[in-house]
Amino acid sequence: MRFPFGEYNDLIRKNSNVWALDTTSNFDYSDGDIAEEYLKDVINNAQDLSSQSIELEKKIVDWASEYHLSSNRANLLRGLSFTGIKKILELGSGCGAITRYLGELGIKIDAVEGNLRRAEITRLRCRDLENVDVINANFNDLTIPKGEYDAVFLIGVLEYTKRFFPTDSDDRDAIAKVLSLAKSALKKNGFLFIAIENRMGLKYWMGASEDHYGKPYVGLYGYPQDQGIRTYNKVEWKNILDREGIKCFRFCYPFPDYKLPRAILSDSYIKNDAYAHSILYRLNSGRYREDTNLNADEFLLWESLHQSGYLEHFANSFFIITSDSKKKISNVMPYDFVYFSGSERKPIYRTVTKKPKNKDCIIKERIVEIEQEEKNCFLKQDISGGQYINGPLLSSLWLHSLLGYDNGLPFENLVKEYYTFVLEYIGKKRVSSNILDLLPFNIIVDSAGIYRVIDTEWIIDSRISPEFILFRALMYIAYSDRMLLKCFNEKKNIKNIEEFIEHIFNLCSLSLDQKLDAFIDFEERVQKEILFQKNRNFVRNILMGSIQSTPKIVQPDTFLVQIFWSEENKGFCE
Repeated sequence: MRFPFGEYNDLIRKNSNVWALDTTSNFDYSDGDIAEEYLKDVINNAQDLSSQSIELEKKIVDWASEYHLSSNRANLLRGLSFTGIKKILELGSGCGAITRYLGELGIKIDAVEGNLRRAEITRLRCRDLENVDVINANFNDLTIPKGEYDAVFLIGVLEYTKRFFPTDSDDRDAIAKVLSLAKSALKKNGFLFIAIENRMGLKYWMGASEDHYGKPYVGLYGYPQDQGIRTYNKVEWKNILDREGIKCFRFCYPFPDYKLPRAILSDSYIKNDAYAHSILYRLNSGRYREDTNLNADEFLLWESLHQSGYLEHFANSFFIITSDSKKKISNVMPYDFVYFSGSERKPIYRTVTKKPKNKDCIIKERIVEIEQEEKNCFLKQDISGGQYINGPLLSSLWLHSLLGYDNGLPFENLVKEYYTFVLEYIGKKRVSSNILDLLPFNIIVDSAGIYRVIDTEWIIDSRISPEFILFRALMYIAYSDRMLLKCFNEKKNIKNIEEFIEHIFNLCSLSLDQKLDAFIDFEERVQKEILFQKNRNFVRNILMGSIQSTPKIVQPDTFLVQIFWSEENKGFCE
């Protein structure tokens, strides 16, 4: 394959198969010697280097290794259409997670990384891909080929621009130089992709430390102790792009952020759909950070910001796409939103859900097509799409009913109404095998107040009792939204989650005692099939846990992220 950097620069190939200049000075940025030597050893000894590698994910031990080894890294790009993109320049490849994904698409990649060890890790991650070349150099020392590339990627790079140009007194001047350099490398109507944190991100207002300084409020205060690293809000980014004469651009919004995104929302979707915030249910920033203020319900804050027209300004990250062609920008991101199941799932069950622009339908696909051994599995996955339904989530109404009502009656009435719906739904369908996901976050309440079920992904080969579905719904909200339930539980003298569930069962004239063990065992069986198991007796432990303790964030697509093993699956078929 043609290697334009070799034509424009006097490069040597090192023993590590990394290209470099004789005069290259090592860029002073890393996650630390211990962290990166660990990554280098893990990748060097790995058999499966793919962007969906379970082997690598099993080696995650801390934030640095999660960032570089998680399959969620590539979610940022999985919703894009790369039609017509044959050659890419990546400036700042880090340890190669994004490089690896792009290389798997068969695109020719020239990846530049200023830190030698990180460049070597990128090369190791892509060692089986002949279409990837890795260059260790500060890109200021390189002659960048002009008009060679269909796309240039700056993922997590532009916050460091002042370090690339330390003599510049203004960080905006440094950014202008990098953007000008990147644009010069593009063919006509080529794409420039930028991913960066938003200094005004909601997680920072909730008390999270600034990602690069490790202290809260640094970005919100305008970086008073400038160390050559800074991010920008949306207004500032528009000014930066305008200054560079970039008139055609599009903002997309990765959640919780661009590093390990679970959802990407387009700007037009946020502006035109009154319930676009519903996609963010339980995609909490606190999933990655322990220092956010969990006394606030993040989803309700997103909802309020969206309704006020400010959601885009407080998104934790931006993904900006620029080109000279508006049509091409529109085509490269053809979806209103893209939503990914978690990496806690086994690969055969990982999915991506997409809504095409201007269409009222949903597409659901497996992220990786893996042949599953034929076996008598009690559970099957339905990845068929469906109609896109507009309206609030029932779970959102449950959360609102807990606000400002000391007697708890609105919440109790909604739960009883929900259970009546479950009974009627089963009665009308005359089947219960597809109701495992009949939970409040999979129900939309339309403008007529009618419950509309969405995303019934799992089908069980036997009947499921409506009582179990109620148990599952209550356990989820009690575990993940316990701060909102605080006043309710104090009023009812409820001390733990089991007592909370029992209280609601009594309201519905149901008995929990004789069925609790069977409910737990069946949930264990379901989760054991879908997820990589980690903790034993997780459900039993949280049932007895304090109703007031700070929850560990869980995701709605699997209900419980860290579950337990069950020695025996009793089931509870009717």
